[in-house]
Amino acid sequence: ASLCVPSSLGTSELQSPSFCWEFHRTPKKSVFPSSRRLSIPSWLLSDPSFRGRVQSGLFGQEWGEERLVGQSTNCKIALVGNDVEIKSNGLGSPNLSKATSIVEDELLNFLGGEESKCRLLHELTASYSNEIPGGIIQIRNPLNSNEQVWASIVEIPFILVEDGIRRWLMAPFSSKEMDDELHKLKCVAKVCTDNFSFELRRCDPYVVVMGRQKSSVSRAIGFVVKAIKRYQKKISTHS
Repeated sequence: ASLCVPSSLGTSELQSPSFCWEFHRTPKKSVFPSSRRLSIPSWLLSDPSFRGRVQSGLFGQEWGEERLVGQSTNCKIALVGNDVEIKSNGLGSPNLSKATSIVEDELLNFLGGEESKCRLLHELTASYSNEIPGGIIQIRNPLNSNEQVWASIVEIPFILVEDGIRRWLMAPFSSKEMDDELHKLKCVAKVCTDNFSFELRRCDPYVVVMGRQKSSVSRAIGFVVKAIKRYQKKISTHS
């Protein structure tokens, strides 16, 4: 509210009971959003089988599960194009955070690829948090869903070999220098690619950098990028 007070008024006038205060009130806006929209990444929808599962409904034929979600979150979940829209069902205060976690869990179950989960969580969160894609944002910890961490995705470069096939330049990200620096920053750099029993599903290989402080993650990204550039230079020198 704005208060208009003539500059000629002195302290005595302000303290007088007969002085009239005039407020110009503006309607209050709720600080809590009533809806949220999550964009399903294109790399996930490029798989026809996954697209079919999503288009048949997030919960498929499990109408009872959908009803329970509404009861526990006061939210409605609907597919709108390639987005999942979460909004109030009008029956109470909506718990968007809980409903979002349920949607994320369903999509992660659809995905099934352990090594792809970090990218999926990061891109889903970025889609509704108005953050720059690929930036440092707070997401659910893929290793412990009960906590939040700051995270960012670093893309791994590739070169084209015969027949246009991509060969990823998997730099030796783990070195004593880098491990020591990440330990000081209390950050983790996880290289996500096909790895033994863990399969990278549908998305390109990447590095996810996570930590408890945004500034620490920013510094840790610098070490990862430096390792990639150093490896690229080495490859170009020997090619």
